[in-house]
Parts: sequence; structure tokens; C-alpha cells
Amino acid sequence: MDQKTFSNLSLGLKFSGLIIFPVLFSFFIGRYFLNRFNMQEYFLYIFIAFGVFISFYSLIKEIKQYLKKLEKEEKNNLNK
Repeated sequence: MDQKTFSNLSLGLKFSGLIIFPVLFSFFIGRYFLNRFNMQEYFLYIFIAFGVFISFYSLIKEIKQYLKKLEKEEKNNLNK
């Protein structure tokens, strides 16, 4: 496996993790509060929505950093 393929695979796994883990974490936290404090079900939905918001925020932030990195590499390649 060459470096470019490994880099793309790593990036895909990183983005997948940024989406999946906050949503799952917020789901389990919401379910814990639901069972522990006998709360109404919409609190679970609020926690899930918060997890989705956090995952999209993190994803957008990472994409911006990745695009800056690509721009910098492109400028370096043009200057050579």
C-alpha cells in the first residue's frame, strides 16, 4: 500500500470516527439519564441532537484544516 492510499484511508477513518463517536456517546449518556432519573424521552433526543451538532462541528473544523494543508502542499509543489 503506497503512502497516498494509506493517507486517504486514514483520513476516511478519522472522519468516520468524528461522526460516529460523538453521536454514540451522546446516545448512551442520554439513555443513562433517561433510566437513572426517570426523565422524559425527549431528553434522549436532545442529547442525540447535541451529539450530531458536535460531530458536524468537528467534521467541518477538520475539513478546513485538511484543505489548508492541501493548499500549502500545492503551493510548495508549484514553487519547486
